[in-house]
Amino acid sequence: MKQLVKRLAHAALGLVLALGGPALALADETATTDKQGVATLDSIVVTAGKRQESLQEVDASVSLITDEDVEVERIESVHDLEGRLANFHVQSAGGHTNSFISVRGVVGQTVPMTPSGVGVYLDDVTLIDPLSSLLSSAYFFDLDRIELLRGPQGTLYGRNAEAGVLVIKTKDPEHKLSGKVLGEVGNYDKYMGSAVINAPLIQDKLAVRLAASYLKQDGYHDNVYLGNTAADADEMNVRGKLLWDIGPATSALLTIENYHVRDGAQDMIPLAIAGPNWDSSKVNTDVDGHENRDMSAYSLRLNHQLDFAEIVSITAFRDGKEMTLGDPDFWSYRTGYADFELRQKQFTQELRLVSNDDSSPWKWLTGAYYFHNDLNFDSFYHIGPDGVEMEMDMITTGGGVNQGAALFGDVEYAFDSGWRLGGGVRGQYYKDEMDSTRYYELMGFKLDEQSGDVSSDYTHLMGKLKLAYDFACNLTVYGLVSQGSRAGGITSLAQTDKMHDYDPETATNYELGLKYQLPGGWGYVDLSMFYMDIQDLQVSTTGLGGFQYVSNAGKARNIGGELGLRLNLLPGLSADASIGYVDAVMTDYKDGDLDYADNTVPKVPDITGMIGLQYRREVLREKFLVARANYSYIGKTYWDLANKHEEDPYSLVNATLGLEADWWKVYLWGKNIFDQEYIRNGLMWGDTVVGAYGDPLTFGVTLQLEF
Repeated sequence: MKQLVKRLAHAALGLVLALGGPALALADETATTDKQGVATLDSIVVTAGKRQESLQEVDASVSLITDEDVEVERIESVHDLEGRLANFHVQSAGGHTNSFISVRGVVGQTVPMTPSGVGVYLDDVTLIDPLSSLLSSAYFFDLDRIELLRGPQGTLYGRNAEAGVLVIKTKDPEHKLSGKVLGEVGNYDKYMGSAVINAPLIQDKLAVRLAASYLKQDGYHDNVYLGNTAADADEMNVRGKLLWDIGPATSALLTIENYHVRDGAQDMIPLAIAGPNWDSSKVNTDVDGHENRDMSAYSLRLNHQLDFAEIVSITAFRDGKEMTLGDPDFWSYRTGYADFELRQKQFTQELRLVSNDDSSPWKWLTGAYYFHNDLNFDSFYHIGPDGVEMEMDMITTGGGVNQGAALFGDVEYAFDSGWRLGGGVRGQYYKDEMDSTRYYELMGFKLDEQSGDVSSDYTHLMGKLKLAYDFACNLTVYGLVSQGSRAGGITSLAQTDKMHDYDPETATNYELGLKYQLPGGWGYVDLSMFYMDIQDLQVSTTGLGGFQYVSNAGKARNIGGELGLRLNLLPGLSADASIGYVDAVMTDYKDGDLDYADNTVPKVPDITGMIGLQYRREVLREKFLVARANYSYIGKTYWDLANKHEEDPYSLVNATLGLEADWWKVYLWGKNIFDQEYIRNGLMWGDTVVGAYGDPLTFGVTLQLEF
């Protein structure tokens, strides 16, 4: 059966390539102007710099995925970005809900309630704790665009934008009646649907957009002990937006969201215990766990145009709950279970003033930012099989607050000679507080109760300086120095014997780049090279009950670059890819007698790359055939600080074949069509790697109706 599936997959890929033609090239960003249009640097507009700019104007490494890319490539979760963007890596944490992401060798977050090294923004609102905030498929419906801004973005985005920023933007209301219904079925009993309705309430004044999505899918791995599947998906999400154009220069956008996720148990196994001949489609745990999330979110964006600038205010509140039940030994040893609940309430306010005079050589923005995050958690670790006389429970409760404020500014001056000089600065202050209590219960008695209370605060001043030159031949070269940071934090008694705080991780980035638009609309080249110096590197280590905790390791340096090249070969035929390389090395880290200097930072592949070919052709009147194939490569990845455990390089191939008309679209798609077996993530459990196998071959059909 597996050989038959592989033959069918080869045949599907061959069909896509045959339709697309023999051309091959490299690129990263994609955008189109119409069904047969071409993408150029000055036609691609990005917003990650907190203003609308063409790709040619952004003096940084930026990638864009458009709504058309999302449709054709079936990008339905953050996992689908794996291998899609240079020096961007996604590792599912063990289940359908959680994901680790890394950019340029900096791992965003591996432990809940800890700072992220990669900023994640949904509709201009930061996710302070992305790992606990549904960074999965929940947000990926009714998308307008996804942008990745690489390199430290401390001046614009502040804490937790040390390696870059991932910006997810959903569609806003429009003053016209429109709608969309999407249905999708696939293997592993996948059923997904979404619906969108956009309606004007008052002509040219008030408009509403309502969107909802539903996902139901079996997990990819059978539990041989319990007789069910692990990491099932069951998600229902809704989003409503109300746009009020108050006047010619003033508008307000209200967004209300609710996410309800009831996903299945984690699908990880201890690799050494399972052995080299273990069936990758199986897991073996005795706990029927779950990964549940509930999130309600509210935001209000106000825009007002002045003669010289635009005032932007973004007020947001997020109220979320995470409920996780899992097997702490990841095997059928019946040693107990771990039940964890985390509740967070996040408030953020950003106010900025952005210049809007395109005739002026000055381009600037300035602003202020405030955040307040309340968190409370309960951890229940049951030790021993149920019914055994000496069974014991470890119970930890706690809570805390992290809050802070910042002032920031960014400015650029364009000289008549073609030179542009710019800089930015951000001053920020934040404070963390946490208390926790841990005790054991044995035969009804409370034992060894401990309590802790830790607070810490930090003040940071970060800067950026850049110099660019715009040649007359559509070539821009630039150099910049930028700084960023990942906030410090506090460990709880659920993780370690004694609470402690750890310092912020800071990075200084030195970067050179160029952007060249090929003559005749043939495409463009985007190249960047960087050296990143990291101080007080944060690493995760296994603590009590298998819980991970964070501490400072020392110093690291990351060297690498990104290359993007897009070619518009023929009308409707384009080739694109991305190539990213990073050498992330710890330069100074000793842990007792162990010296990890010159070792590679864990969880970071050295190479990430994607080659894509897409063909779109009108085959009937106003009906277009679209075919696309993507080849992704992920390089060697180490799982541990000592670099003793690693995953070899692997490659994945995705393909889509579709037919599009004015009011309907249908796509046949396959992901990992050659059924490549690989380990998508590895956690250190003492000296053992607990790993999760990556998604196998998945395929399906999608039907989309629009009006």
